[in-house]
Amino acid sequence: MSEVLIGILIKYTKFHGKPIPEEPMALLSLLPKTEILATIVKINSLLQPMGYRSIDDSRKTQIECLKAILLQDQENAPEEYVLRFKQYAEYLLNLSEFVSIFTRVTCLYALNEILQSDDFYKEEKRQYTFEERIPILDYLLICNEKILEFSENSTLEEIVDNKIDFFEFNAFNQVPHNQYYFNVNLLSKLYRSRYFLNVLLANEKTSHHLKKYFKVKFNISDIPEFYKVFFWSFMQMNDETLKTYYLNIPKDENGVLNVIRGFASPTIIDKVNHEDVGVLDFLVVKKNPIYEWQFYASDEFVGFLILDQKFLLDKIDGLFINDFWFDYLKEHSQMNRKDWGNFIGSEYFEPFVGEIIQNSLRDRRDYSVKMFNDLKIKYDRNNEVEIADVYVRHKQRILLAEVKSNFINMIDGYKSITSLEDFKNLDLEKFYKSFGLKQLVEKTIKQFHNYKGYLKDDGLDLNRKVSLFPVVIVNEPILSSGLFQFPLRLKFESMLERENIQMKTKEHLIWPLLIINIEELQELEQSLKDNSVGLFDILMSFHDKTRILRNTKQKSNSHNELLSLTNIINQKLDVKKLFPERLREYEWVLSNE
Repeated sequence: MSEVLIGILIKYTKFHGKPIPEEPMALLSLLPKTEILATIVKINSLLQPMGYRSIDDSRKTQIECLKAILLQDQENAPEEYVLRFKQYAEYLLNLSEFVSIFTRVTCLYALNEILQSDDFYKEEKRQYTFEERIPILDYLLICNEKILEFSENSTLEEIVDNKIDFFEFNAFNQVPHNQYYFNVNLLSKLYRSRYFLNVLLANEKTSHHLKKYFKVKFNISDIPEFYKVFFWSFMQMNDETLKTYYLNIPKDENGVLNVIRGFASPTIIDKVNHEDVGVLDFLVVKKNPIYEWQFYASDEFVGFLILDQKFLLDKIDGLFINDFWFDYLKEHSQMNRKDWGNFIGSEYFEPFVGEIIQNSLRDRRDYSVKMFNDLKIKYDRNNEVEIADVYVRHKQRILLAEVKSNFINMIDGYKSITSLEDFKNLDLEKFYKSFGLKQLVEKTIKQFHNYKGYLKDDGLDLNRKVSLFPVVIVNEPILSSGLFQFPLRLKFESMLERENIQMKTKEHLIWPLLIINIEELQELEQSLKDNSVGLFDILMSFHDKTRILRNTKQKSNSHNELLSLTNIINQKLDVKKLFPERLREYEWVLSNE
């Protein structure tokens, strides 16, 4: 399993030893659109198997993806087809374990193009020959070629000559495609969506507007019922035979069908510009993550092929966040864009983080927990400061965290770095401030010994040395990946040095920075609650695995330095506990409130 793409994609020119065709889509012109879509979706589904949280890039799955193209019906295939397939499979098996042909990004790139075209064969038939289907493989190899063009523009020597930190540059340079490799716990993500829906329905600033928006746009009066129908359809989406995912929506659920058909309604954009890194935003698939398909229809149900399950869940989130804001709330409320962002942070994300931490540690009397308003300290009548968002203490070990609900956006250029010049133009100080590093260093850590006496934590011995664990809890999953975790840790240490803060003194030991995304926090909850693992044991395990070895006599394992907390969760936690027991009865789905 892989969390981020650290390996190598096989390109068309490498595979065939010749340039790519001028019109790659023409390779597919003799196949019907539904056949191409179904094949690529099957590959995408094999890479994201039901019940797994991460991309399955194992060699076995790569072979299954190849089989999905070249050997659909192995039992009845002519011997010639089997022998030719084995030649292709042998090539794959001889590649390094870090080399792949098929990735989620490969599939998304292909789907994004295919959805915008109708220049395909119009008639369908039951079976296609080996020669008819090989072009699908060639087309995917071309997609790999196009993807990699955006991350092969700068050599290590050029980066060093420009006095740019390699790991920092690499993190941003890889964002356009690495953003699609993070882990997703489907149940955790569904719960977050429903939690946010409950916030919108309960808050007087949004409740009336949301109900009116759903009624006017979709003719839906019961929004929780809509969510319930979607949830149960999604949970039954797995086609074991075809190895694809689908939705079956009852034909009498008119309001729900209005929403879902909107997800499948074709999005027309200008012709794809393959020179623009924005092509990797996959706008068409994001807007249309499902495809209405008669194959899954019946007298009672309308059938939809799920092109990408993660994008579909993002679309449900977007319905309550982006669509609701842009289509309705922006024009019908007093909120501006900044107010809406603050609302998401203060009314949804911070309480959600607080719920997880409280449920994790409520029964642990040896822990002291303070969050948000409890950490607002008054030095005198006129001066109040919030020293951190989260404070968790066990003995003399203290977690100090900032909580950030924002995402990396395209507007400021952070997701579109393809050259050293692009990188130089970034406002990195703004980036580090927006994701909490500046606050952690200049306020939380630097002033700790000034405010620790105001914490009203009787268990903290003010005269003894403390171990401080700086953490940022984020909504943006790419930030907690190893490719970002490592340079952010280095940046944090340089910011401490700039503020003349020593990491080790007689008063404190400051541990390296850790970025935790919200899904990782959710997955820790049950194990922390059961005391089958300790919070600080998890943190120290992570730091032990990823420590930066500065002693030149020791060999530094750069791969370990690029691990994320998810890797530790996979090693230390029981997989059955990754979704908390309090939510397993699904009352949060059945509730009408």
